Amino acid sequence: MSVIDTVPAQAPPTPLDDARTQLTQAAEALGYDDGLLHLLAMPRREIAVGVPLRRDDGSVEVLQGYRVQHNYSRGPAKGGVRFSRQVSLDEVRALAMWMTWKCALMDLPYGGAKGGVAFDPSRYSVAERERVTRRYTSEILPIIGPERDIPAPDIGTDEQTMAWMMDTYSVTQGHTVHGVVTGKPVSLGGSLGRATATSRGVAHVALAALGSRGLRYAATSAAVQGFGKVGRSAALFLAEAGVRIIAVSDQFERCATTWASTSRLSHATSIAPAVLSVTAVPTRSTVRRCLSYRSISSSRRPWKASSTTATSAASRRRSSSKPPTAPPPLPRTPPSSSAESSSCPTSSPMRAA
Repeated sequence: MSVIDTVPAQAPPTPLDDARTQLTQAAEALGYDDGLLHLLAMPRREIAVGVPLRRDDGSVEVLQGYRVQHNYSRGPAKGGVRFSRQVSLDEVRALAMWMTWKCALMDLPYGGAKGGVAFDPSRYSVAERERVTRRYTSEILPIIGPERDIPAPDIGTDEQTMAWMMDTYSVTQGHTVHGVVTGKPVSLGGSLGRATATSRGVAHVALAALGSRGLRYAATSAAVQGFGKVGRSAALFLAEAGVRIIAVSDQFERCATTWASTSRLSHATSIAPAVLSVTAVPTRSTVRRCLSYRSISSSRRPWKASSTTATSAASRRRSSSKPPTAPPPLPRTPPSSSAESSSCPTSSPMRAA
């Protein structure tokens, strides 16, 4: 009987591995010494906290939370807080490092930080998410503040999350402290346009890439993979520029389906409704849960998504024989929805075809 030597498969690189590899390559290209490289490869401060939660049914869970401050030499640390099952210490370390580079690149007087809690917010009630947010804030309280570390929204969090964090911090100070977080509601001192800022960035970069290759916007099509807080608005901004959106998808099919079936996007001239690739017909409950943005009157029958390629092809043939009616104007900035933000993840970058 022969013995076969088996070599264990090598684990894929983690985000922290990627971040440190990028740092090493940059240091070599710039001629920096090893001392500075080692200094920038390690976070200045990090904290891992337990976040006890009493569920609505009376049961108790303990969630794992993190806050990492990679560097604060240029000013207070700055970075988002994400609620996701994929949150880990190495991921947060890498994201904090990238925040340092971004702030330095744009010459902003901030360092880099990141934080998060490892849980799926879509499986928890609003009251439970509030308890998680407030307890997490109280656990990282010693290292945050307007002059220390300023959290912001990220995956699974939104302006409501920031309002809870601001309120929790302010209670301990005896007065309202607006500057402890960014991305909060405008009524609490937040910035106009913050809700769609990332989406605009995606659209600007995509359009700049097309321009650099000499491609006309109107002659370009795009597929949106990830149709949450970022992808939804980015699709609108690209459509406004003339790019034809031919497909959208999301890991939570209710998000893409609901929005595509009730928004003006599916009726725009730059959108192909018959090719809009979503997998289920929305129900009233999913509409209420995932979407507060209404752009079609109740008397208008919403377009229903096709679940198969064959059906999509048939729909395309039918739609080509009958010219579409004039579309309503696209909104400049669709209002944000806290319900959508809490149940739908931040979308991935768009893929232009």
